[in-house]
Amino acid sequence: MPKTTNIWVSHIAPELFINGADTTTLYYYPFDYLDKKEADRFQHALDLYGKTVKPDDLTAGSRYWEVIDGKLYLTGMKYIKNSDKVLQAAFPDYYKDGKVAAYWFSGLLAVNKGGDVMRDKIDRKEFTREELFRCKKGIVTRHELVNNYTPIVNGIERPCDFNVNVYDTLFASLGHLNWKELFPMNQKYVVKVTIDENGKASCKEINKRMSGTNPDEAMQLDADVMDKINNELGLLQFDIVRKHGVPETEEYEVLVDLLPGGQLMHQRPHEGGSRW
Repeated sequence: MPKTTNIWVSHIAPELFINGADTTTLYYYPFDYLDKKEADRFQHALDLYGKTVKPDDLTAGSRYWEVIDGKLYLTGMKYIKNSDKVLQAAFPDYYKDGKVAAYWFSGLLAVNKGGDVMRDKIDRKEFTREELFRCKKGIVTRHELVNNYTPIVNGIERPCDFNVNVYDTLFASLGHLNWKELFPMNQKYVVKVTIDENGKASCKEINKRMSGTNPDEAMQLDADVMDKINNELGLLQFDIVRKHGVPETEEYEVLVDLLPGGQLMHQRPHEGGSRW
């Protein structure tokens, strides 16, 4: 696991990965794996020798990374004057010919390889096609190209739009059921749906959504109720997604409000938070 450090611009300016003639954004932070002593030494060198030549540019301070002869190197910093001097002072034993061997980093680097954005998260993005570099102490032990999205014939798309299409499809499927018959009480429900590595949906749990900040209340449901729900969800076939090339199971919470007339109201989680 990465160690927590307080590196300047670590999570403000994006990391940049030089890959042949291309320079792409790197949504993983090798500096997070530095221990505190090394992080403090880098910060001291940066304060002592570094100077931002474009202080208003949000990318100023971005670090350049490159794989050379099977090893990961830190090769400079964007818009930082005396970048070489900073690196040499911070890593005197590992600095050579304008670059620093990333001896501290063991982990995965994922780089966009011409794919579309599949997930847009706060701290990183994931793409439909990626180039992966698995490293141990800065040495690349595995290098591969992966496809993270496989469309299925007549499959349901899972685009990067807060998964709106997925939530709407799941809700429409659940709407085919007679909820007034299944659940006599007018209540807000959380239907926990799993889409497995094969793109098939199922439900194993339904909770009552309580008011305010009270935790949801688990429901004990008869097997025939769950069978009816899963028979409906089982008709769905979604496209297949992977995370860094590995088949992935995703969890969704479908928020359903059973109104007095038996109608259902649906609220997507990102349209008002996780609670009503």
